[in-house]
Amino acid sequence: MGQVTHPDVQAAIGRVTQVCREAGVPLGIFGVTAKAVQPFIEQGYTLIVAGTDALLLGAAAAEIFNQLSGR
Repeated sequence: MGQVTHPDVQAAIGRVTQVCREAGVPLGIFGVTAKAVQPFIEQGYTLIVAGTDALLLGAAAAEIFNQLSGR
């Protein structure tokens, strides 16, 4: 889990990509950051999810804290 750069995971993603393209199925991917999904956008993936509600909420709360604490 979370080892998306592992060779086995990369091979599985490649296989799913190939099968989807052959079948005319839109490609989608989930990543926790924009940087994580950018390579897939460049490969033609169109169903993109970047971030999670918990990460986004945490980042927003940290930003508010930093602003209020003068950081």
